[in-house]
Amino acid sequence: NEELKLKKMDKILTENIISKIIFLNQKISSSFALAELNISNFTINKNLPDEVSIQTQEGVELLISFKTNTVKQLNYLKLMMENELKDSLKNLKYIDLRTEDKIFYQ
Repeated sequence: NEELKLKKMDKILTENIISKIIFLNQKISSSFALAELNISNFTINKNLPDEVSIQTQEGVELLISFKTNTVKQLNYLKLMMENELKDSLKNLKYIDLRTEDKIFYQ
């Protein structure tokens, strides 16, 4: 891990990113199908601030880009969880939502 050295008054996260993370947390928690995913933590790579990794307590990592329509991507995920991922969710390593109109998973 790379150590981050901060000076007084350094901005770690912008208000915009914080509000997007709060939105994602609320959207995932309030959706019935997505409620199976219990968020453990959010990670933002300092080199890719438009992308967030969401680690779930179930061991599945969600990869999301703020450059895409996150509401649309989460709606696609909801449909997949209600159908083809219904019984295999706990066996997945990650679900990648960073590409518009596509979901990748392993």
